Amino acid sequence: MGPKGRILARNVRITVGEYTVTGGRAEGDLDSEVVLTEGPTLTYRGQVLTGDEIRFSPHTRAFRIRNLHTALTPDFLNDRLLSPLYLGGGDIQGTRRGPMIGEDLDVTTCSRSIPHYSFQARELSVEPGKRIVLRRALFTLWKHRLVTLPTLIIPLDRRIHRRAGYTPQFGRTAEECFVMKSALNYLMADRILGLIRLDLMEKKGIGTGIEQ
Repeated sequence: MGPKGRILARNVRITVGEYTVTGGRAEGDLDSEVVLTEGPTLTYRGQVLTGDEIRFSPHTRAFRIRNLHTALTPDFLNDRLLSPLYLGGGDIQGTRRGPMIGEDLDVTTCSRSIPHYSFQARELSVEPGKRIVLRRALFTLWKHRLVTLPTLIIPLDRRIHRRAGYTPQFGRTAEECFVMKSALNYLMADRILGLIRLDLMEKKGIGTGIEQ
């Protein structure tokens, strides 16, 4: 520990309230900002966030993570998702009472190292207990870029009233051969429900559509 809160140390662990940050190397000022590298992690409300670099302010609890990798658990998301929400590839920052704001992040619930499907969000906002908002979100399925949504909202504080009649359908036709047709609810904005339609056809390939 240096003068006036300066720190330059290895194998550091800092706990402030519900935040715990660790890193193989830490440098900075405990009164303003500490930069953690060499396998840094931030633990917050039971979530473990990792990255190439974590900047953390012990006084304000503000943080910024470069090249984020994390899996937000279903309980953190009020059990609105049945599996973890994986975030990675970009930067994210947050404050004690504000939302987590991310840029250029891959978002998916697929646990594979190369996910079958994902959204590549130019902007991401996570408000614990309220909502997750993706902006300019490119949906990719099996490495095919299908559609870019201006805004995609996942509410965490209420249930979506689902439209009926979109149970996945499997079959075979002379024109399309084997086919699977499905749909997914999403919110374009508060209380504005939309539907993404996704058709997988053996002969024609992939078909998509959006209903509002």
